[in-house]
Amino acid sequence: MSQCGAKLRIAFSVLPLLLLLFSLRNDWAMIIGTAGHIDHGKTSLVRILTGMDTDRLAEEKRRGMSIDLGFAFMELPGGKKAGIVDVPGHENFIRNMVAGVQGIDMALMVIAADDGVMPQTREHLDIIDLLGVTDGIIAVTKTDMVDASRIDAVCLEISGLFKDSCLKKAKLIPISSVTGSGIDELRKEISICAETCVQKNSQAIFRMPVDRSFAVKGFGTVVTGTVLSGHISTGDTVRLFPGGRELRVRTLEAYGEERKEISAGDRCAINIAGIEKQALGRGDMLTATGLMRDTTVFDAKIRQAAFSKKVLKAGEKVHLHTGTTDCIASFHPAGDAYASFRLNSPLQLVRGDRFVVRDYSAKQTICGGTVINPFPPRLKGRDKAACIELWDTGDMAAMAEDILQRRTGPVHISEVSENLGIAPEKLIPLLESSGCFRSIEGELFIEERLKLAETEICSLLEIFHKSSPSATGIEAETIRQQLKYKLPPSLFGEIIVSLVKGDKIEQSGAMLRLCGHGVRLSPQEQKLRDEIMAELKEKGYQTASVMFIAGKDRRKTDMLNAMAREGIVVQLSRESYLPAALLDEAKKRLLEHFSRKETITVIEYKDILEVGRKGPILILEYFDKTHLTLRRGDDRILMKKG
Repeated sequence: MSQCGAKLRIAFSVLPLLLLLFSLRNDWAMIIGTAGHIDHGKTSLVRILTGMDTDRLAEEKRRGMSIDLGFAFMELPGGKKAGIVDVPGHENFIRNMVAGVQGIDMALMVIAADDGVMPQTREHLDIIDLLGVTDGIIAVTKTDMVDASRIDAVCLEISGLFKDSCLKKAKLIPISSVTGSGIDELRKEISICAETCVQKNSQAIFRMPVDRSFAVKGFGTVVTGTVLSGHISTGDTVRLFPGGRELRVRTLEAYGEERKEISAGDRCAINIAGIEKQALGRGDMLTATGLMRDTTVFDAKIRQAAFSKKVLKAGEKVHLHTGTTDCIASFHPAGDAYASFRLNSPLQLVRGDRFVVRDYSAKQTICGGTVINPFPPRLKGRDKAACIELWDTGDMAAMAEDILQRRTGPVHISEVSENLGIAPEKLIPLLESSGCFRSIEGELFIEERLKLAETEICSLLEIFHKSSPSATGIEAETIRQQLKYKLPPSLFGEIIVSLVKGDKIEQSGAMLRLCGHGVRLSPQEQKLRDEIMAELKEKGYQTASVMFIAGKDRRKTDMLNAMAREGIVVQLSRESYLPAALLDEAKKRLLEHFSRKETITVIEYKDILEVGRKGPILILEYFDKTHLTLRRGDDRILMKKG
């Protein structure tokens, strides 16, 4: 056992809340969230089931009511455990209630037999319904305070209220925390629910909304929360949002025991290095590194709360609850079932996240829904509605294509992964199997766009040939830069090779041209070219400068550059040119020398070419630049044969 772990364990014995943390690994069953009106006996029922008092604050004990979240666990048959999140029932603490029931597997709706259905009964039912909770049990408490006829009447009222709700299949169990009546039946029903509970996805991106932070003396900052997805291990680096600050995980604890790893569904405590407790708290999010980013607008599928009659207006300010966060947002409808929300502060959302919307005065729950696109494009009207509808289909290929079609180039796979809420290693094979996408060097491409790029390359070459009939071709990089759909050099090179093999274009070095293209010169241009070639041949191996050939004649300068692009002449240096045929002859003579001797000097090469020093020096320097030769002092050696 580590020293840090021992210190944290001591802290658990001092801080009752932390004794209530539980593990959802081999001994895991599920997380239960309580719900119901104030003073209906939620905390008393949890105490009977677990032996633990979830009211930890002095004010809670003084006032006799829950204010903040409480945590406990109960033993189930077979050694498994069920964690319980006990939420406050007062309307003033709905914010805490919503934070507590995010991520629960089952709702334990508590309704007192003497009061029956009350306002927060309805609102809590709306909230767990909007969060997608469908498993639950209804406990009718305080049955020791009323007669049998009252119990029957309350049960009838509850059945009518719940018949069309998310808990329509929930078993209704009358109980008494005073006499213990019905408790055994409740335990049995919880065990039955635990057997059918589906575990959360531990292979997705790690995310844990923080519900509390505190410091342990001599140990550092500790945060608690329920892991929504993924897993982390001791020593891993996580990111804290908002902001994305990277932090190191020192130790992990769940169910009062040190763990090497925590995963989806675990309620845990994480000791984090390098940050003070004041720097984070409820509403923050811990995530895996490199796979999350902030968003300030998202598209969603929405649904009206069953017990709310209020209709939101476009642009209306609301409270938006997701994870443990309460964020101010503005509502923007996009049809009857869809909307966009613009956030006053950034959130870290994943496709499929649930949320609850309450009015700006935080007095009533209005609606809720599911995040469809956490990073939507800027669209309006019908285009916006059509885009959201496409994303609502859940078709990964269609959604990925929608992202890429709106860009002028490829998109990094991590960005697509963030949008779709699926890890890159799972997303790539899924998309490539459709035959519509290709992943190269971490970037995602649409195959259709690559085929269009082939057509565009040919069109650009055709346009170039029409505008410059005297040029044999254009540099490949110039064509790449002109493409509407930007391609990396490696992929562009693949497309060029394909076009060459298909006899659509020709490539000469860095130059491209359409197959069959020939230089068309006017009589004046041909005369100019002949004059230049005659002057170059006159100079021979001594080479000719631009000034010697063209002087101030711009036409000759342009023609000389065109001849260099065509490969008729070779530019040895900034000012010196040599006919390509002469350079080939100079190379041949050089290789003949190397067949007899391993080195050559400028003087030896001068004698071979039978000219002065200037030309041989420029030619040898050119061969150095093209890696045919390597200079070592006054000597040169052969680098390669060719």
